[in-house]
Amino acid sequence: MNIPIMIFFILFALVGISYVQNVVAQQDENLPQVLLQLQIRNSEGQLVSYVGGTKIVTIQHNLLNEFLDEKPNKRTIVKEGKNYELIQWQAQTEGFNKVHAMTIFSLWIQKDGRWVTPLEIIHNSYQVEPGDTVAIYWTIMRPIS
Repeated sequence: MNIPIMIFFILFALVGISYVQNVVAQQDENLPQVLLQLQIRNSEGQLVSYVGGTKIVTIQHNLLNEFLDEKPNKRTIVKEGKNYELIQWQAQTEGFNKVHAMTIFSLWIQKDGRWVTPLEIIHNSYQVEPGDTVAIYWTIMRPIS
């Protein structure tokens, strides 16, 4: 078998596995529902893009729940007959010093003196340039048992 065909099949299999894992994760009723909103502004403060994401790529339940337990201003809501805890906050605005594109966003938290990421969300791609900033807004609804 020649190398290009073998590489194609390997890449095809990896994409298929990734897609299946994502679909299965999105159908899990025990997962929180997440809305990530990103507002990208240029160096002059003008709104360049608004990007939203809801698809969970990776999640570490224990770390995320510990982090959310510490968040203030939680509300209980009912959606489709189920009880949820609604947590919303704005994370610190981030700036950029180089050109690059982004398609995944990670929630970074400090745990035991190191940075860990309990949650990653995939979203439509956007490109940033030096001086651009992104304002980050999180909305998470987690089921109440």
